[in-house]
Amino acid sequence: MHPRLTRALYRSFLRASHVGKHPEVFGKHGAAVFAHHCNVHDDRVSLALPVDASQVRKILKGWFRRPSPALNDDSLTNRLCREIKSNPLDVLRQVHKQEVMLYSPTSPSPSPIQNQLKKNPLPIFDYDQLAALPGEQFQTLFLEPRYTEQLLPMLLDSPSAISLFLLRSLKASSQATVVQLLSHQHVTLPLNSIGTSIESNNDATTGWEPKRMFSGVAVTCVAGPRVVISKETIIPMSITDAQADCTEDEGNRFTCWSQSTAPLFVAEDVQIAVDRDLPLVNPTILSTRHYILNLVERILAFYDSDLGDTLVQTGFGLPPLDPESFSFWALRFVLRRDDMKGRQFWMHNCHSTTERLQYVIIQLEAIVDAQAEDEEEERVGMSRWG
Repeated sequence: MHPRLTRALYRSFLRASHVGKHPEVFGKHGAAVFAHHCNVHDDRVSLALPVDASQVRKILKGWFRRPSPALNDDSLTNRLCREIKSNPLDVLRQVHKQEVMLYSPTSPSPSPIQNQLKKNPLPIFDYDQLAALPGEQFQTLFLEPRYTEQLLPMLLDSPSAISLFLLRSLKASSQATVVQLLSHQHVTLPLNSIGTSIESNNDATTGWEPKRMFSGVAVTCVAGPRVVISKETIIPMSITDAQADCTEDEGNRFTCWSQSTAPLFVAEDVQIAVDRDLPLVNPTILSTRHYILNLVERILAFYDSDLGDTLVQTGFGLPPLDPESFSFWALRFVLRRDDMKGRQFWMHNCHSTTERLQYVIIQLEAIVDAQAEDEEEERVGMSRWG
């Protein structure tokens, strides 16, 4: 790669991370760079992860200045590292999509998402089986006409290049999460798969072919900050005569699916929700951050797993430097995706970064203690047999 192009790419990546203040925008590619660095130098990832913007800038500059590393095996980490070198513009586009969702309550200047929220009303996706933490990527389905025929076109036809909507997990609640649409794909689903998974038109295993197929849209999204909806209106759905036939599979009758006429809710005014304590990055926060990363590394070592590779495999990416954002990032290690009650509480009912971090520490310490007990029992058992 030509040196001038390399310098231009470095500056572009640096700007996208706000001069190193937000390493999380690099996503799994950033985690792959750190994992590769630690594998080469045999460093502990929890110690090598950056704790301030200057370290992010130093590592980023070193990556672009060094010759392309020797990445012989086909692990995901190495594939992502090769992609940064071979397709930097594609990776940069992904980084810019992550940049849109940045929000730091302690920053004096408005973020891209703050500016976007002031421009257009945001359609609301009401779904009580999904709660995404800030910074988390997820996939779901749009099935109802108000989402496939109203919400999605609003996003795709928007003059802005940013496709934002709100995810509301509790019906009629004023609390929601800003979500950015990353990609979408039209799919067809058999009647019995609605709400479970995307399947093909024919069931090759049983030879059963559904009588009726339903169209939907599979979407990939990333969650952003929490918001409080101050004002919302509705866009009515026109009544249609379309109605699906019921179908049966070996005598089991499925529920008939009628085209919904439920209205689409649109938020006209929202306010970003922030934690009441808003802790700044200080020695106490830094030690808490390091302690949490150290606990995670110890837990993964019990299963012969590596923290760097885990951040790549899970898509968690690099931990944010902002304390509030880091607290949500750390929650992913202790909250299951289907733990709706826990996710709702820590997102919308708890407004304290400190409490969130303390909860993470308690849960991780409990796992470490349980692993220590298992090791002790195994040691005692082996000594008896020995």
